[in-house]
Amino acid sequence: MDKKKSNSLTFESALILLNEHKVADKDFQEDVKQKVDYFREKSKVLNTERSTKNWIKKFNDFRKAYGYLIPLSELSDIKQLEKELVEYISIMKKNDGKEYKANSIKQAVDAIDRYLRIHSPISHINLHDKYMFPDLINVLHGRMQDLQERGLGEVTGSLALNTEQVQQILQHPRMNCEEPENLLYRVFFLISILFAMRGGEHYNIKIDQFKFDNCGLKFSRYTSKNNQRGLHNGSAHIITIPADSGSYSDIKLYLSKRPICEESSFYLQPNSNWLATSIWYKSNHIGKNKLSKFMQDIGRQTQIDISFDVLSNHSGRKTAAQYLQDNNVPEQAIMELTGHKSVEGVRAYKKINEEQKSFTINTLINITDNTKNQLKYPLQEISPNSIDNNSSRTPIFNNCTFSNVTFNIQKQ
Repeated sequence: MDKKKSNSLTFESALILLNEHKVADKDFQEDVKQKVDYFREKSKVLNTERSTKNWIKKFNDFRKAYGYLIPLSELSDIKQLEKELVEYISIMKKNDGKEYKANSIKQAVDAIDRYLRIHSPISHINLHDKYMFPDLINVLHGRMQDLQERGLGEVTGSLALNTEQVQQILQHPRMNCEEPENLLYRVFFLISILFAMRGGEHYNIKIDQFKFDNCGLKFSRYTSKNNQRGLHNGSAHIITIPADSGSYSDIKLYLSKRPICEESSFYLQPNSNWLATSIWYKSNHIGKNKLSKFMQDIGRQTQIDISFDVLSNHSGRKTAAQYLQDNNVPEQAIMELTGHKSVEGVRAYKKINEEQKSFTINTLINITDNTKNQLKYPLQEISPNSIDNNSSRTPIFNNCTFSNVTFNIQKQ
């Protein structure tokens, strides 16, 4: 009896251990799956993913409206796919009925191409291959050309600030270091220009990217649009702000006013009750939507004479690149700051400033405007009375060479 009871306990114990192993194994598999999913998403470029999803949705809405019901993931007929793409490109418009700019049409095709390369059953699909999709290439070219001829080909983008505007902003009372929100705006503006930040990068800045040493403040940009790291290797981009600069002092002051908290985001919400508590900032980061409007808020607060529609968080980066190029800083040095991998990327930011435009047109005006193009040697008139008819005298044009001279000889 005791032996049977002992065997029963042993069997029950084995079942318990087996079930525990299954539970542990299930938990392990779930943990592994979560990690795999996390790293898979980590490898993606968020803006690119967002653009792809946006354009695929618009294209699928068009396909549904026109009765094209075969999912793109199952559509294997190249000619049918090209037909649908050509029709979509020909009629696509914004939700409000207005035309897209030419560059947006190109972005739509690029996004659909990215999607199809992963999901299409068509082998080696490439929407940019003129031999695989000849009609698509022709229609795309014609559509973009038509929009460009109607003035819808120019990409406005963010506006670069000039030196006077930068100084006006920094010297404005709203940008002093005496109040939490003012200091926050000032530091944001300085970082935008000094680190040539892209508009969307501000939200992802972390406190551990800032380190102080004997040389000053070191900012480490671990990843960026042009430096995704991972399999592409690369290294952190380090920018040093000298300790004897005003920018160093302003950023250091902001960091000293941050509360000790677990929040890793760099930009924290100002504390409206700071005068009573002496605590300048909350332990919460600033929301993405609010932070995305910071440069426009700064423009309004400082009342600079500029269109706020073209002022964005990316303006700091454009300002940095433009100013450096205007001051003849070598392109390689600019690339070191901006993180561009090619000079073409840097040159895309270069715009002719107003002084250069004025010099160019005035140079041409000097040769076309009669009021500015006075003859160095005025026309001389030789009257009959000034000529001595005495044949013994030397002719007035004896052994003369003329250049760019017009003679108007009238018979008396």
